[in-house]
Amino acid sequence: MNDSTARAPRRLARRALALAGLALAGAGLAACSGGPSATGPSAKGTAGGLSKAMASPLAVVHAAHGGHFVVRATGASFALRGFDYQPLVKVPGQAGRFVNVTFSPSAYDHRSVAAMVATWQTDGYDTCRVFLNPTEIGNPDGTGLSAAYMGNVADFVRTAARHGVRTLVTVGSLPTSGGFGPKGAASFGLYNEDYLEPSFIAAQKQYLTALVAGLRAKGAPLEDVLWELKGEQDWNLSVPPLSWTSGTVTTADGKTYDMASAASRGAMERANLVHWANALTTTLHRLVPGSLVGVGVYPPSVKHKTWTVTPGPLFTSATKTDFVDVHVYPNLGPEAVQMASFDAASTRKPVIMGEFGATRKHPVGAATTALVTWQEQSCHLGGIRISGWLLWNWNSSADAQFWDALSGGVKIAHALAPVNRPD
Repeated sequence: MNDSTARAPRRLARRALALAGLALAGAGLAACSGGPSATGPSAKGTAGGLSKAMASPLAVVHAAHGGHFVVRATGASFALRGFDYQPLVKVPGQAGRFVNVTFSPSAYDHRSVAAMVATWQTDGYDTCRVFLNPTEIGNPDGTGLSAAYMGNVADFVRTAARHGVRTLVTVGSLPTSGGFGPKGAASFGLYNEDYLEPSFIAAQKQYLTALVAGLRAKGAPLEDVLWELKGEQDWNLSVPPLSWTSGTVTTADGKTYDMASAASRGAMERANLVHWANALTTTLHRLVPGSLVGVGVYPPSVKHKTWTVTPGPLFTSATKTDFVDVHVYPNLGPEAVQMASFDAASTRKPVIMGEFGATRKHPVGAATTALVTWQEQSCHLGGIRISGWLLWNWNSSADAQFWDALSGGVKIAHALAPVNRPD
């Protein structure tokens, strides 16, 4: 699962992380401080959306070969530049397995976060991408979300905003506690069910509703939040229905597909990706008017026997998502090949490189030079104009596959800093 050479390097690591987290569901790293009170889906204020004052100050402009972000009030172009931030701890007794403790009540520290985002502001960075942990965000003793966990998420968003940094919240999988799981047995396997089962889509909408309500209740400035439905969307070939080679299935879009036909299987993936993305994006647009919603994807040029990706519809007007987040790494082949494999040259949406990074195969000095070159070359490559770059990652924590921004005495962070390289 953690073979970083087989596919997008962070994807397999996150799969291992997610599966480890699912195995730990219910155990937790520590009890929530103050008790796990709930922020439930039916909390006051979840319906009817938010005031216009909570709309993002950013808007998107569609343009040939990739749109861009602008400041809504002035129309000035705006690039997302920053980091992925995901502190990890090792899972005891499980080699290569980690748990995301970004907002864990047992690990989160406001003062450390405040100091960190202050350095970002000094260097001119404006965006941070974070990941919610499905095994900790749910209320373990009832329905809804953990108040302690949500308090930490809100504190991060609020603290970052004070320093001019927007938070890109990657939602990911359903909470493993808190009553968000669909009723009844699933017809399809792990991850595929998120896109193909109506009950799972309904559950994800309920989760988004609770998430927005929880952040509002904790005083998070939602105008400074961008949303990402999945860190990396893909399909699991090892479980139903994609593990089947015969028979027919009826999926969330209401259509029936023939699993013996490669063309029908591909059509199922693309149509249900559109259906899923539109259902969840519409939910967020209703709850947070003016919010910007995206999905993360890795290049189709990266092949793996267990996972596949068909991101094409995300780049088109068929989906209501506002932007697409592509993950392109130097160790996965030429940048032009990776970018071209998205087959997205006709897109008019903003496209960001929400993950790029350098493995520790080379010294940090050489890696720093390579990352700067990589960013420069990606400004307009494969027929796509890039409108933002987020380095994987700020601090590597337990996961040491890649050089992080702090490596070499903060060498990489300074080399990529917008104050040093504004254009």
